[in-house]
Amino acid sequence: MNEKEIRSLAKQLFISYHLVRSSPSVPMQLHLASFDDDNTVYQACRDLFSFNSWIVRRHERPYWEVFSREEVVVLSPDADEELLSVEADKVYVVGGLVDRTISRSETFRQAEQFQFETRKLPFPTFLPEQQRLVLNVNTVVEILLQVRQHGDWKAALLSAVPRRLQGTGGRKKARLDRKRERREEIFSHNPELRNEAEARQVRERQWCRGKGRSSTFDDENPFENPDALAALALFNEDASSPSDSARGVVSAAEEGAVSSRAEDEKQREDMGDSTESRTRNGELEKNAQVVNPLFDS
Repeated sequence: MNEKEIRSLAKQLFISYHLVRSSPSVPMQLHLASFDDDNTVYQACRDLFSFNSWIVRRHERPYWEVFSREEVVVLSPDADEELLSVEADKVYVVGGLVDRTISRSETFRQAEQFQFETRKLPFPTFLPEQQRLVLNVNTVVEILLQVRQHGDWKAALLSAVPRRLQGTGGRKKARLDRKRERREEIFSHNPELRNEAEARQVRERQWCRGKGRSSTFDDENPFENPDALAALALFNEDASSPSDSARGVVSAAEEGAVSSRAEDEKQREDMGDSTESRTRNGELEKNAQVVNPLFDS
């Protein structure tokens, strides 16, 4: 593991420790095996997360030398059988390997080598659509704690799956759902607001649709601002057979555009006349300043 992955694993162990410490109602001990002084993960826990103050069982030897084969269950997604119960007299081994390239079957091969029992979390039974998730160490510890507490595997596994992977759409969809609920509540108190909103949505869809928009629009007063008239005039160029009402709206928009251009030209002419007048006055004053010294002399 590189330095970033070592820090990540140290943080996961730190979170796991606090999960166990904050659940006094669930009798569970946390053992850290292969945690000698030369272990880089131990050094990261000591330097970054004050490991010396942790109330935890630390073993310098690996788990297959600390616990007997009868009491150990190694958790691995590559196991054939599922873990359906969390027993108080069992030691559940969670592999402490963080690899951004995801080393496959590392924990499983190790357990097979030393002939330890292996189990996988029951995602195929309770969440069949989420079978290949890569879980953090602290997430697995949290699942075991929840199952020990209430025995509900589905709820425990759902808590481990990110919301974006649960089919709920994540935080963005939840925010939009809350907004939609508030809007429906407002509409239930004032139906007129609902009608206005629906009419506005119809207009927006027709404005954005483009082709054939002007010929299909039948509102008495469809547009509420000059920009909408200009948009309709642009889209009308692509319409094959606009209706008379649409032609009237387009012609009104064109007349408005022509009158607007005429006003702009008139303003520019007025500004030009005033500028020319100021320029002439300035030249006269300058000539007067040049001529006056002759008279003074």
